[in-house]
This record gives sequence, C-alpha cells and structure tokens, in this order.
Amino acid sequence: MVIAYPHVSPDGKSLNLLRNFPLRLFVVLAALLLVSSCTDDSAMPLEDYAVRLARVLDVDLPPATDSQRYPLPRVRDLRVESAADRVDILDFLAMGDCRLQAVVAEKNSSLGRVADESGQLKLDLDFLRHGEACAAMLTAEEPALADELRRVIRLKQTRLASRIWQATLGGAEFRRFWHSDYSATIDPRTLQAIQALALDISRWLQGDYSDYDDLDQLLGIIGEGSGGGMLRAWEELGGGLQRATLTVKTFSATRPLCYDGMQTPEADIFRRVVMKFFVGEIQKTVAGLNRTTHELMPVIHDLENRLSVAEPAAYTDWRGERDAMIEAARLAMVAHVGALEPLMVQCGFLPQQQERVNDDHKD
Repeated sequence: MVIAYPHVSPDGKSLNLLRNFPLRLFVVLAALLLVSSCTDDSAMPLEDYAVRLARVLDVDLPPATDSQRYPLPRVRDLRVESAADRVDILDFLAMGDCRLQAVVAEKNSSLGRVADESGQLKLDLDFLRHGEACAAMLTAEEPALADELRRVIRLKQTRLASRIWQATLGGAEFRRFWHSDYSATIDPRTLQAIQALALDISRWLQGDYSDYDDLDQLLGIIGEGSGGGMLRAWEELGGGLQRATLTVKTFSATRPLCYDGMQTPEADIFRRVVMKFFVGEIQKTVAGLNRTTHELMPVIHDLENRLSVAEPAAYTDWRGERDAMIEAARLAMVAHVGALEPLMVQCGFLPQQQERVNDDHKD
C-alpha cells in the first residue's frame, strides 16, 4: 500500500513531504489505495479518466498541456575538454622494461587515439596503476623523465573524476538509459550494475586503480535500463492528474455532489469512475512507479554525488529539473486525492462510512 510519497532531493536526502498534511487526507489515501496493492507496467488511462470525470460532473475538460520532456542535454554540452597530459612518444622508449611502456604505446597507437570514453578511462587507470612503480625505476638513471612522469601522474589523478564522469554519466550508455521507452518498473540487474559501478568509482577515486575489467559489461547493462521510461511515466502522471484535479475542483466550486449523504445516479457513476480508473488502474501503476523510483533514484543520486565535482553545469541543471518534475508529479497525486475527498465524504463513499451505514441498518 502506498500512502506517503517521500521526496528524494537532488542531494540524495529523503524528506517526507506529507508530514504537514491533515490526518483526514491520510485516511482518504488509505481508503482509496486499500483496493489494490498490485503493480502494473502498462500506460495509465489518464486521458480516459479525465474525460469520464468531466462527463459525469458535467463540466468542461481543461485543455491538455504540451508534455514537457526531460532529455539529457546535447552531447557537446556535456563535454569537458582537457589539455594534453601524455608522455612524449620518444621519451617512453627510455622506460626500458617498465610496464608503463606498453600502456603509453597503446594510448599513443592509432587504436588508442580513437578509443571511446570507457576505453580512454581504462588506459588512464592502467597508467595510474603502473605509473609510480615506473617512476621509481627511472629515478636513478633518468631523473628528469621520472619527474615528468610524476607530474603527469598527478595531473591524471586530478582529472580522473572528470574522465570517469565522461565515460559513465556522460557516456552513450547512460544516454540510452535516460532515453528509454515508457516503463513503470526497473530491471533489478540495472540497479545492481549501477551499484557495482559506484563501488568501482569509489575505489578508483581513492587510489585503487585495479579491477576495471567489468566496466564495459556494467555500462552495457545500464544502457539497456529504463530510467527514461520512469521519467516519462511521472511526466504523464503529473500532467494527466492536474487536468483531472482541475475538473473536480471546478465542479466542487459550484455545488455538492450529494446532499445530506443522499446518493444520486450521477454520484454512483462518479464513484465507479474513480474506483475503476483512478484506484483500480492508475493507482496500480503508481504503486510500482513509486517503488521503482525509491529503488532507483537513491542509487542514481549516490553515483551522481560521487562525481558531482566533475559534472558540467548543463547536467547539474538537468538533474535538478528531473528531480523537481518527479516531485511535482507526486504532489499532483496527493492533490488529486485531496480534491476527491470532499465529494467522497459528501456521498458516504469511503469504506468506513459505508460500514457505519451498514451497522445502523442492522440496529
């Protein structure tokens, strides 16, 4: 059962935004959401629900607003260019049997120069892994080269977070992840891959440059994930429920649905529409969507926070808008329940009210 919708802010801290809501709203939420705790990954019938509400309440349906998408910024806006930090192609010959010789040769080869971001990251991790041992070997006979090598090592350490960001959050796999089709659920493998990647990144940033063999596999799994599908589900929910809520509020401002608890045929149709479409279908999908968000977004925030020092301003802005959109959609759900509450109470449609009526009839 989903009653409260905690907010996960961009800094990864969870806040309970419903703590100031009146107690009766929790009662209404519980009553409405008690009907089903199943999850559903199908598209929500938001348009059909809003049309049926407007028809039974005999009010004009507010016009639909253009759906606002939240695609990642353009690739060029997420690029962070850095100056060259390579060891001269001639100097590396003086490294003798040093393991770094092969790393530098690979990086300066034709294939190394055209390697993708993850390939460049692995070359840099290899460089950092073997660099200091090589510098120690060179100190006695090639002190100048050893000093130059240590300078490059420090430079690569300074730029490592940026290199990691470009290969992961700024790479092609995460772009596919955020541009996926509609989905209210997430593959557990995707969560595991993001968590494993975050652990690897933490090790690299702490100076342990080993064990990157699964990098491409983890990124491949993430690229098949449905982060963008989750965003689209929240977008549709927020926009659709805003129309439905405005429809209910427009009616409520004119007259009651029921007088003195007397139910009318229109009120009974209203109840069936709410129970079938909002509770029986929309809420089922939202239950899964809410759980998916609670599973996914803390993991995403953890990864983003580890690399926030290196993220471009365009990405910072985008993820702020992304999190704000999710929160607005959650609040639209709460607002809609709040708009339904007076009508449900007027007509005695809440389960606890119906139980009291049945008890009275028994007496």
